[in-house]
Amino acid sequence: MLFRSYKFLLKLNSKQEIIFDNLLKHINKAYTLLSPYLISDNRITAAQLRSLINPMFKKQSFTPLFTELIFPQILNNLQKEAGYLEASFPLSFKQFSYNPFKNEVSLPFCKNIRLSHLRKLPSKIHKVELYNKNKKWYINFLVSKKPAQKKTSDLKTIGIDVGLKAFASLSNGKSVKNPRFYEQMKEKIYIEQHKLSTKQQGSTNWIKQKEKINQLYSRLHRQRIDFLHKFTHYLTDTYDVIGIEDINIQDLQKKKHLRNSLSDVSWGEFADMLRYKCEEKGKHLILVERFYPSSQLCSKCGNKRWMPVHIRTYKCTRCSNEIDRDYNAALNIENRAKQLYLKIFHTVKS
Repeated sequence: MLFRSYKFLLKLNSKQEIIFDNLLKHINKAYTLLSPYLISDNRITAAQLRSLINPMFKKQSFTPLFTELIFPQILNNLQKEAGYLEASFPLSFKQFSYNPFKNEVSLPFCKNIRLSHLRKLPSKIHKVELYNKNKKWYINFLVSKKPAQKKTSDLKTIGIDVGLKAFASLSNGKSVKNPRFYEQMKEKIYIEQHKLSTKQQGSTNWIKQKEKINQLYSRLHRQRIDFLHKFTHYLTDTYDVIGIEDINIQDLQKKKHLRNSLSDVSWGEFADMLRYKCEEKGKHLILVERFYPSSQLCSKCGNKRWMPVHIRTYKCTRCSNEIDRDYNAALNIENRAKQLYLKIFHTVKS
């Protein structure tokens, strides 16, 4: 059984906005009240804290619904990460109703909330999670679904060589351009951050300017996610065996000159999306060994030669094969993925 989450923006009407604003105020107030008891020298046990809750919350006019439903999650979150004072963590609800025909969800404290877009969900919804980000409310539906039956014959295979110049070179001869979303927005972010530095920290204008910057980063994230979803959908809809390199992203991020570029291409997120979409659709994702010399082997005869990074064309000293470096690597990754797939498949069969 596979578990997936589907995210929606909530489209609140004026009355619902008041309810959610009050919820956020209550959560922040509860954090402010409870956090001193869970940090430094004032730390007390969860049982001791619970004994203080009712009189403390009655004095603050918290509703019974809030005390019973929301408080345990706040307490749990504070115990995990003492001193965390912002209400941005997800609130989980197992009691809810979802109307796919009206595209609405109802929660214990608010009914008939419109969702941002219509999407067919699997029938088995386990719970929903509510969270606030950049002054907007989102909901995640945690669902379970059966994975598709995996094909074992007539398989279409592809190898993918990811890079910084092009986002990916494919063994079918195509090259996927690196959209460089951060590069496109870098100057705008810098200007807005400079404006922020001229304002008094904590002032109304500072908060408004900070919100502008958060919105730019949110837009940047949405652009990346949209690009990755479209590309991974294409791959998993078209091919049955997909080979990619097992890249150690954490080691690469230690190189300061690569950090922004690596963040922009989001290789880790790309691999995660491929993984769960392959599971969903019954496709095979093969991770080629981390130190496999895909750029140094000739994809035609298998000859190995040293290839400095700045040389963009592979010229084989044995068979005179001349080919684009990244395309050659993608072909080698596809060939290695086929070998690994056959090895895994025959091991399972026997």
